[in-house]
Amino acid sequence: MKWPHGAYPHTWLTVYISLYGTCIPLCVLFLAFGVFKTGNLAGDNDQLSARTERILEITGPTRNSCCLRFIKSLWLHGPPLPQTIHVILAISQLFAQQVMLAQLYRFGFINSGQ
Repeated sequence: MKWPHGAYPHTWLTVYISLYGTCIPLCVLFLAFGVFKTGNLAGDNDQLSARTERILEITGPTRNSCCLRFIKSLWLHGPPLPQTIHVILAISQLFAQQVMLAQLYRFGFINSGQ
């Protein structure tokens, strides 16, 4: 495609390719988290009140235990992973498409009257 005035949109094409490039591994994660159990309560359709056994985790006081417990708690009680990844995929594809459409309008390849 011949761009007018030598104004080839290198930056926006890089943004477009990188956004679609990140969608490929996100699709794999979306399928994996949707099919397999991941330990995330909301993503695995598990309810706290439905658990019959109670699990207590007893760890000794270490320097990293607070941070690790915080990360584990975020993972366990976070939002459902397949739905979150689906929203991220949709937004990144929508943004990439709009970036390229804006460049096509900007350089006159598409008329706003069409």
